Amino acid sequence: MTFKTVENTITQILEKNTKARNDDMLLYVHYVFVVMPKVAIVPNCMEKVFSDNRYRISNGLAPYETVSRIRRKVQEIRRDLRPTEEAKEEKRRAEKEYRKYARGIKE
Repeated sequence: MTFKTVENTITQILEKNTKARNDDMLLYVHYVFVVMPKVAIVPNCMEKVFSDNRYRISNGLAPYETVSRIRRKVQEIRRDLRPTEEAKEEKRRAEKEYRKYARGIKE
């Protein structure tokens, strides 16, 4: 796994799947299925993908955080692959809500 390889894979997914542009978890699931197409056959595979670093390395998978960072980089460069306005607005709303929670402000 190289960053450029991951970037190319992420770009291809974002070009084909508009929902993945709005949701990092969905993007990561699609990424796993591209890199490991037979993943659905292996019992507990997704659990291993998220919890076992050695499993990810042995299968050439980038961690979730890397995929998320590369998605942000790709979307910074490619405006056509950015999330929808509705998704951006929902993210802003959720951030405001979290800030209130983090500060201990009760509604």
